[in-house]
Amino acid sequence: NHPSKGLRWCSAEGLPQLQADGSVLWHGYVHDVTETRQAAQEMERQHRMLDAVRQAQAANIEADDKRQAFEGLLQAFLSVTDSAFGFVGEVLYDPQDRPYLKTHAITNIAWNDASRQMVADQADSGMEFRNLKTLFGHALATGETVITNEPMSDPRSGGVPPGHPPMTAFLGIPLSLGGQLIAMVGLANAPEGYREDDVEFLQPLLGTVRQLVMARRGHAERQRSRLQLQATSALLAD
Repeated sequence: NHPSKGLRWCSAEGLPQLQADGSVLWHGYVHDVTETRQAAQEMERQHRMLDAVRQAQAANIEADDKRQAFEGLLQAFLSVTDSAFGFVGEVLYDPQDRPYLKTHAITNIAWNDASRQMVADQADSGMEFRNLKTLFGHALATGETVITNEPMSDPRSGGVPPGHPPMTAFLGIPLSLGGQLIAMVGLANAPEGYREDDVEFLQPLLGTVRQLVMARRGHAERQRSRLQLQATSALLAD
């Protein structure tokens, strides 16, 4: 832990040489390999991202139940950022045109009987979050990405419910299309926190979220049209 450069990685190499008096003399050197290690880590991270995108797109194409595709996407986000938990959700609007979040995939972090029951009851339909006085609520209200590595003291935070696992870092990324929010990704507790360049790195997966949300909406619209057509046909038949 260098006093001015922070955490550095070093490699030490040496050869022992036996002396006449029985002691051992070492000849060697130590050199800084931080950049090499960081480059290797970044390459490995890129490979994980490519695999995650391929799997997410395959799930989007193959899965009849789009919830499975969303859950696969969430696992990909958690994997490439080393996050402990998170959610992928769709942004909807109430009659007063206020945005709220409906989750399509969320990590089960239930901490008591009541929260476990709530997760179970809403597993199929998705959980709805309407309180905008929270970290993710700030992202919905402003359309801006929220990054904080001190969420408990962040003025935008509304706190967490009693018993909720502690949150040490949070990244909330709202996604828009045509100037309107359509989705959001929230991630928490990456060991080293989150940075601005994480958002750029995640763009391939974020693009897949947009595609999946629009595909889901298109499917729902086709279902409504089919039902309306069936209802009209029944009336005409009578």
